[in-house]
Amino acid sequence: MRKYYVYWYRLYREESFLIWFSTDDKDGFVFDQNGLIPSFKVIEELQEFAAEKQISVDAESPNLLDLDIVNSWVNETSNEIGNYDSLLEAWNLFDDISISANGSFDADKELTNNICNKIFSGCNLPAMTPEEKSFTPSWTKKELKILRETLKSGFQLFKEKVKNA
Repeated sequence: MRKYYVYWYRLYREESFLIWFSTDDKDGFVFDQNGLIPSFKVIEELQEFAAEKQISVDAESPNLLDLDIVNSWVNETSNEIGNYDSLLEAWNLFDDISISANGSFDADKELTNNICNKIFSGCNLPAMTPEEKSFTPSWTKKELKILRETLKSGFQLFKEKVKNA
């Protein structure tokens, strides 16, 4: 069964909403008749669109993904990663858009799998990290370059597929 949720993000200091869905098989985003993912500035517009599509959207407490944090890091030259959670959320966002749009974000899993795993480990999720412990991945210059290039392609995909992004 497909369940729909509000996806809240900030990019270029503007907050907007998308409709994200989840099933047992895959996650993705709702597209409009033009093959784009509609982005809404106010939640009421999202709810009107959902009603027209006859879908019920769970609007309870969406988490904000601050893409500005990720975009800033991608365009810097720093070797330090300050916010692994935002990187992982952005990676997942771009991956879900790519799956929904038959895109090619992160197409070379052999090249990026280790990088994605390092990002995941750097999040130090409570279920994965012993209490009072933390893990900070070490990165090579090559890995950071691949990470930046992959995220840049994700932002490009986002700009192509999200209406008014």
